[in-house]
Amino acid sequence: MAGLVVRGHAHLIADRTRQRTWASPEAHLETVETLRALRSLPGGHRDAVVLAAEGFSLREIADALGISVPAAKKRVSRGRRALRDLLEPPGGRHSDD
Repeated sequence: MAGLVVRGHAHLIADRTRQRTWASPEAHLETVETLRALRSLPGGHRDAVVLAAEGFSLREIADALGISVPAAKKRVSRGRRALRDLLEPPGGRHSDD
């Protein structure tokens, strides 16, 4: 059940993001990269990050995923870190600066 809920939220995020980036090719490419990186995360981390991005509390995330609150906190934290690592250039945050 949690996977269905999260997949629905992922589609909403993607739809809203497409609407915001329609006029900007750079923003659109950044969005595509972010969505690809998000899809590459392990399922438990991806689900937790998507729910957190939608504004769900750790308690709500834990309930949706059928895990404890500390486990939800770890999944959100590790998922965000993995996403950041996937999106950062190898030389650091903005190596062209």
